[in-house]
Amino acid sequence: MTGTGLRKGAQPFTPAVEDYAKTLYRLEQQRDAPVATGAIATRLEVSAPSASNMVRNLAQLGLVTVARGRGARLTPAGRELARAVIRRHRIIECFLMDALHLPWDSVHGEADLLEHAVSTRVAEAMWDALGRPVRDPHGDPITPSGDDDPDTDILEPLDACEPDAIGVLVRVSDAQPEALRYMAERGIAPGLPIRVISREPFGVGQRVLIGDTEHIIGPELGRLIFIERTA
Repeated sequence: MTGTGLRKGAQPFTPAVEDYAKTLYRLEQQRDAPVATGAIATRLEVSAPSASNMVRNLAQLGLVTVARGRGARLTPAGRELARAVIRRHRIIECFLMDALHLPWDSVHGEADLLEHAVSTRVAEAMWDALGRPVRDPHGDPITPSGDDDPDTDILEPLDACEPDAIGVLVRVSDAQPEALRYMAERGIAPGLPIRVISREPFGVGQRVLIGDTEHIIGPELGRLIFIERTA
C-alpha cells in the first residue's frame, strides 16, 4: 500500500513514512527539541534499530535533519507532510461519525488506517460534503494547515481546574482508545457544559458535573479532558 502524501515526481510516500512524520511532529510539539530515536520507537512500538533505519530514510527524503547524539527534527517539508496527514485524519473521523454513524470512540482507530489510503482530493471532498466542520469528533481543530488552532492555549486540562470552575468541554485526547470507550459509555463528549464540584481526597480525582450527569473523574482521565473556562 502507498500513502497519499506526494514527493518529487508525484510519487506518494509510504504509510510508514507518513506515520513517522506524524509521530515526530507530535513529539516535537511536546518537547520543542530534537527527538531521540528511542522516543520514536516507544511511541510507534517498534524496535530502536527499525526506528533508526526509518529516520535515516526520512533524512534521505529530505523530511528530517539528524543531529548526532541529539535526535531528529522535521524539515519544513516534513512538517508539511505531517500536517497534511493530521488534517486528513481529522476529516476522515468526521466522515466516519457523521456520514457513516460509527461510534465516537471507534473513529480514531479507523482513521489511522484510512488516512494513508484516502487522497487529499477525496478528503477535501469529504470535508465539503460535511459542511466544512471546524473540529473533529474529539474536538481537535480542522485548520487549513492541519495544525492545532490558536485557541489551544486557552484550554485547560480538567485535572488542573479547581472546584467551582465552570466551562465547556472542548477537546478530549484520542491517544488512549480505552479512555475514549470509557467516556463514550458515560456520555462524556465535547460540547457539553462542565462544572467542577469538588476535588476528592487521597488522589481519587474530581467530582464533576458534565451536562446533567455527575461523575468522578480520576487524575489520569482528567489530564485527557480539556475545557474552555467561562468562570
